[in-house]
Amino acid sequence: SASSPGPPPMAFTPIGVARSCFSQRNGTPRQPLLVPGARARIELAPWVPPLALDGLDGYSHCWVLYIFHANTDGLGALDASLGPPKPGATFRAKVRVPRLDGKKMGVLATRSPHRPVPIGLSIAKVESVTGRIVVISGADIVDGSPVVDIKPYVPFCESIPDAVAPIWVQVEAPNEPLHISLVLFCDGAKDVLRKIWMEGSGHSRLSSSGDAFVELVFQVLSRDIRSIHKRTQFELGGDMSHCTSDHTDDTVQLQDKEDCPAADAAEVDHNTHELHVILEGVEVAYRMCKQRQVMVTGGRRVSEYKY
Repeated sequence: SASSPGPPPMAFTPIGVARSCFSQRNGTPRQPLLVPGARARIELAPWVPPLALDGLDGYSHCWVLYIFHANTDGLGALDASLGPPKPGATFRAKVRVPRLDGKKMGVLATRSPHRPVPIGLSIAKVESVTGRIVVISGADIVDGSPVVDIKPYVPFCESIPDAVAPIWVQVEAPNEPLHISLVLFCDGAKDVLRKIWMEGSGHSRLSSSGDAFVELVFQVLSRDIRSIHKRTQFELGGDMSHCTSDHTDDTVQLQDKEDCPAADAAEVDHNTHELHVILEGVEVAYRMCKQRQVMVTGGRRVSEYKY
């Protein structure tokens, strides 16, 4: 009944942490496997013996359960030692859906991270298992996420060929609002990104090479990663000044079309400021262009970042 108490809170300790190529929420794919080049390293806690992973390398994919620790609306029911939510640490019953251009749906009918209990579920490819470390690819997990559990993906009982879902969650929805028609790199931008990536520390470097990192950038920007608010501002020609950040001299910026011959095909809108996404500790700079095209202009190393 409505007056019945809910189930008692349950406390648990994460089994490890995910070290991901996604340094912040912005740019992290909204679903798993959309960015095959996205790598993460799951490091088990010292109290979890390596033998717990014995046999996982026999599977091509695994499920990862983790905490949406970077949420800006608190940790919901996980606040206060997993007891009742603190005042203000609430969730919305309906959330705006990016692929519906902001239309609202019930939170439990979406994959939104802003949930009553902020637990994420991601499927990823198992790249390697060594000691207490599992390297995965295709994950949509923010760096530093506490990992709750790892389970093997079992095709015979988890693959459902005749499963049905709403049309807006198909591979390419009608009038796809996140569609990007083309990703271009300004002349020299790839070399700059490779160089900056090579200068990174072992912790932040998850791609196998500089070329693999450039491919990661391409894959991430192949879908519109902006929030609904920023996307609407751009389309309405609004002020994008809040998207800028101070840059040092080691940042390559696109000032004029002449600086970047490839921009002729992209028709860069110079009334908009550069946007940024941080991947593996590299702040990648890009511009949104007409015809839903992206122009990557360069980047810089960031010594630290905030969620």
